[in-house]
Order: sequence, then structure tokens, then C-alpha cells
Amino acid sequence: MEFPIRPVSSSDHAEWLLLWNDYLAFYNEGIAPATTANTWKKFHNPGGHDCLVAIEASSLKVIGFVTYLFHPSTWTDTGYCYLEDLFVAELFRKSGAGTSLIKAVAGVARQRKVSRVYWYTDDANEVAKNLYRKVGQQSDSVQFRIATR
Repeated sequence: MEFPIRPVSSSDHAEWLLLWNDYLAFYNEGIAPATTANTWKKFHNPGGHDCLVAIEASSLKVIGFVTYLFHPSTWTDTGYCYLEDLFVAELFRKSGAGTSLIKAVAGVARQRKVSRVYWYTDDANEVAKNLYRKVGQQSDSVQFRIATR
């Protein structure tokens, strides 16, 4: 099933916030309210993060979101698109909403003529990995981190 996808708007804040909080709970993450407020602001300022939402056609409710950003790369002259967050309400998982959101980001990336869209997921998130294998190719990269605070 295809879902209408559009850029997030100011009027979506309440629905986005509910989904964002569900997303954080899914990953057992606690983020300060100020950080969440700052994240919301980033979507409305040019040059930073972008956010698209999936809409359930009959109710016009926001049922999923994807956040992404473009950045330069030393490996290409055209840069990359990093898909940072993807979340679909539990009731709509496996419905095609996640696929629609990823394809929409890929479309924006093609318009911007960047070399690739890439993302990460938790190794234990089998539902997400099953979706991602259908729309993308898994790389051999392994991520390492150093916490700085």
C-alpha cells in the first residue's frame, strides 16, 4: 500500500511528538525535552535536518516520520544523505508506510544528486532489518563510537 508523504508542517507538531516519544520508548532512550524541542525546530530551518511524514489517507493522521540530512563527503563530490530516524506507528508497521518514507527520501536525494542515502539500525531490530533488505543493500561497515559526554 502507498501512503501520501509530505514535508512535516507546524500543524503536525502534536502528532509528530506522540510518534517521537513512541520512537524513543521503542529504543529505551530518554532525551531531554529541550533536545526534542530543538529537534522540532531543526525541521523548520533551512540547511539542517528535514522531516517527511506519512499520512493515513482516510483520517489524514500522521502515522510515521523520517528525518534526514545532507552532508559533504571526502569520498564523493556530490555528498551523501543520512537517513537518521524512521518510525511508523505500530498499527501501520508492515503496511508499506516505512517503504514509502524511505523511497521519498531516496527521491529527494536523487533530486539533490547526492551519491547515496545511508542509515543504521539496531542489530536486534529484525522487523526494521527485513524492511531495509527490501529497499536497500546492507553494507559491510561496522560502526564504532566514542562517547564525548
